[in-house]
Amino acid sequence: MITLIILVILFILKTTSISIETDSVQLPRQSNLKITENECFEKSKVLFQGVCHDLLTSDACYDNTEWLVLDYHSIMKTKPMFLPKCVKRQCSKGKYYWPDNGMCYTKTSSSNLCPKGKELKNNVFGEGICDCILIPPHEHVNRTCYQLFTRGPCKHNYILVNLQNRVQCIPDRCHLETLHSRNKTFIFWEETRKCYSLDSTGPCSEGKVLKIDLLLKLPKCVDIAVPAHLVGVPQTCNTDHQDNCNDNVNINTSEVESYITSILLQADQRRKLKNKHRTEEGLH
Repeated sequence: MITLIILVILFILKTTSISIETDSVQLPRQSNLKITENECFEKSKVLFQGVCHDLLTSDACYDNTEWLVLDYHSIMKTKPMFLPKCVKRQCSKGKYYWPDNGMCYTKTSSSNLCPKGKELKNNVFGEGICDCILIPPHEHVNRTCYQLFTRGPCKHNYILVNLQNRVQCIPDRCHLETLHSRNKTFIFWEETRKCYSLDSTGPCSEGKVLKIDLLLKLPKCVDIAVPAHLVGVPQTCNTDHQDNCNDNVNINTSEVESYITSILLQADQRRKLKNKHRTEEGLH
């Protein structure tokens, strides 16, 4: 069912005014033009009251006890609709609502909820789920999450990487370094053809450290002062005080499709959990 919904959404995107024959298309921005839903999706935001907003924040709501989430039932319709709404937070800030038992958890108190390689996160509906660890980046392989640039599920002397959105195993050119320092993750740097430890100065200039870009999933040198969760966050245009582009807008349809697919998959995950709970209740 969810596969069919995703295909319908992608077909709608292909038949709208945005062409997907090329990687991107230039749309002129004028102050009197309304922001479109796809413009918000391209920035991993949602359109709410005419403005792009981040989900799971209180900026668009009347008070900080509420936050912006997506309406689950609207997404599960035959023709999905992505309707944001402000709702009361189930838990205080910094905690996650676990729908299985109705309790609130912090990341440190949730060690028994999520398996290795996963951490507690909020889905687009404001509920806690177990998903791959973000920092350092992990990837799904056969329903298990593994850290990139480590062996993971790969055979001996191979490491797991994500190259152009394709998760695969490649030969580990730093296997000797890894053998002697198993608690460190080593990165092979093409320019020097040497191996360096992740989170070290490595091949970087003064004031920078070696990190994994969260967007490209590749190693890069970043300023020490840059928070880990912002490594790889793109700055694609000049923005106004509401974080909206105020010049030409570069709509990347692949990012729009990726964001929509992510939302639909979260909706399907929630549906499966609800069905599982109904089945378990029926057995008791």
